[in-house]
Amino acid sequence: MHLCELLQFLSWMQHSPQTAPDSVDLYAQQVGRSGRDGDVAVCLLFFSSQDLEPVRRAAARAAISLNDACVTSSVVAEKLDTSGIAFVPGAAFVSHGVAAARIPTALGLLASAALFAVGTQTHEHGNVLRGPAWSCPPASLSADAAHVLYTALFPSYAASGSFFASCSMATLAGRQHFSHYGVGATKAVVRALEELDACGVVLVSKWRGSLFPVASLRDLKPSREEVELAWAPASLRQQQSARALTKAVSFFSESSCISMRLCELFGEENEMDRILQACKCCVCQSELPLF
Repeated sequence: MHLCELLQFLSWMQHSPQTAPDSVDLYAQQVGRSGRDGDVAVCLLFFSSQDLEPVRRAAARAAISLNDACVTSSVVAEKLDTSGIAFVPGAAFVSHGVAAARIPTALGLLASAALFAVGTQTHEHGNVLRGPAWSCPPASLSADAAHVLYTALFPSYAASGSFFASCSMATLAGRQHFSHYGVGATKAVVRALEELDACGVVLVSKWRGSLFPVASLRDLKPSREEVELAWAPASLRQQQSARALTKAVSFFSESSCISMRLCELFGEENEMDRILQACKCCVCQSELPLF
């Protein structure tokens, strides 16, 4: 049977607790996928308040407090004290009480307010092993890959005398060769290592830690008031998400007809009677329809 023929018989769609909708709007969008072919569609909702616990935990881990934003700003300002660009390890934020999962969001808030420039998060350290083409690298290497190979990896292997060397992303990205990339220096180093890996010169493995490139956009350290202004929109979004989640729990917990309640929220007034007549749920009917 061809795939196009198989899809004609595909009539079930299941959302597990791990993908439970965290708002009524998202639920309406998901159930709206059924019935688009014009045939009768039945939606069965099996709900427990525990189903949304993973959503609650994820929201709690990602929630950024004003203290998180201020501490993140202070750590970045400290690292940039003597230079215009810095590569800050994730451990520097964690040691000051900012959870690892919240670091990218906190930095994103500061960047959106133009308090700092923030690059792509990368790994902090990695092991680089000699590949089969180590002794005969191709002549067509890019300038970045050649620089990493001949000025960093070759001396590192010669010093260690082993078949692998430890690679520090901050050290490589901080080289003068990559300075013109700014906060994109780590990304350029990653591309260079991937190029060397692809042509068999090295084998990159066992990346660990996290590194965040940051750069200053002005001479003055951001004040607490500026950080608070940057954090305020995120706080509002977090409150809106929490209210939407509470509303979803309340909506799913009610035992009345879901179709009618969705119609009350998103439908037209003149649709109520038609929905009530057409609805085949166990609330509006004595039993579920059989197909």
